[in-house]
Amino acid sequence: MNFIGYVSTPFGSKKSTDFTRLYTEGIFPSPNVATGTSDVVLFREDSTRPPWESRHRDRIERFRGGHHTHEYQLRESIQENIVGSDFLIAVLTTFNPNVMLEVGFAQAQRKHIIYVLQ
Repeated sequence: MNFIGYVSTPFGSKKSTDFTRLYTEGIFPSPNVATGTSDVVLFREDSTRPPWESRHRDRIERFRGGHHTHEYQLRESIQENIVGSDFLIAVLTTFNPNVMLEVGFAQAQRKHIIYVLQ
């Protein structure tokens, strides 16, 4: 069984932080290095979605059945990515309103959240 984690992070470089490098070199490989397995799959909005297992697809289908998104809400694909994922990694090294909104949505979905502060 794979665990799938959605990474909420700014994109590009902001101030002295290169978020693309942080994701590709630090965050993305870390769960599998720590566990010595490939049981954890991470992705972010600009990545290809991982292969959802039936339990992930079921969550997304239940969510779609009762929610309608509006322009002022998170984009539908981000909502589905958070709903389908087993947990969220939130990069909070700088203030980013999009990341904060995604964290709030993940909290509302009762997701486990890992905060990256530095």
